[in-house]
Amino acid sequence: MAKTVSFKPGSTVYCGTVKYEVAGPAGLTAVKVRDTITGEIRILPQLDLSASSSEAKKVASTPLDCLPPEKQVVALKRFAIIEPAVREKLSRKQIEELAAKNGCHFTTLYKMIRLYEETKSPASLVPKTGNRGGKGKHRITQAVEDLIRLHFNDIVKAKAVDITKVTVKSLHIDIKMKCKSEQM
Repeated sequence: MAKTVSFKPGSTVYCGTVKYEVAGPAGLTAVKVRDTITGEIRILPQLDLSASSSEAKKVASTPLDCLPPEKQVVALKRFAIIEPAVREKLSRKQIEELAAKNGCHFTTLYKMIRLYEETKSPASLVPKTGNRGGKGKHRITQAVEDLIRLHFNDIVKAKAVDITKVTVKSLHIDIKMKCKSEQM
């Protein structure tokens, strides 16, 4: 049974794999939504919205207009790179030349071509690096990092357990529970 889409304020809707909260109506065929991760407010056509993520349906196509403008630019730049390979069947040598011309590895081009052909949407070419820290950046907040350091130091100071016997999994569970209790 298919889920029905609710456009009531506060309802959760998806545009491809992007999760939004409905803020209210924006005309007869559009809805004002807020990105649950970035908080960005957008106006999207009702036809592009669904009650569940396309990831859950194993369909990875997000409409290009559902992406923030900076990601749309990245998607279109990447599509411009692979467009010759998508339009006509290129040999490996031609793919390697195209990759060299654009300053990337030929396997990267093959990956982008495959992603595009699976979805037929340039939006699939946006790198999925949302949770990566990157060089000089952290994946977790400073507060969580401090909590981890304190918890580890408490274990060492208490000498309640032989530190060589503590598993990463048990540490992870303890720290996760502490983060929940401190609402991090």
